[in-house]
Amino acid sequence: MQGLHFHRKALDAVPELALSRNSKDASARGRPPKYNWEAANSAVWGQIFRGDLKPKMLLQVEEALREYFAQANEEPSEAVIR
Repeated sequence: MQGLHFHRKALDAVPELALSRNSKDASARGRPPKYNWEAANSAVWGQIFRGDLKPKMLLQVEEALREYFAQANEEPSEAVIR
C-alpha cells in the first residue's frame, strides 16, 4: 500500500503506538524545519481527497503547494518545493 498517512495525534492516542518524546530526543533531531510541510501536505492531500484538485502531472501538485505557502505568507523556492 502506498500513500497511507496517519496524524501523529491519532497515533499518540494509542498507548502501544505512542512515540516517546522527551527533551533529549527533541534536541538531538536538529534544527526545526523552516516551513510547515506537514500542514502543507495535509492541505494538498485534502484537496485531492475532496476532489478539489485532480492532478494529472506533478507540476499541479507543486503549484498547489506554492499556493498553500503563499497563503501562509511563506515562499519557499521552486527547488525546495520539488
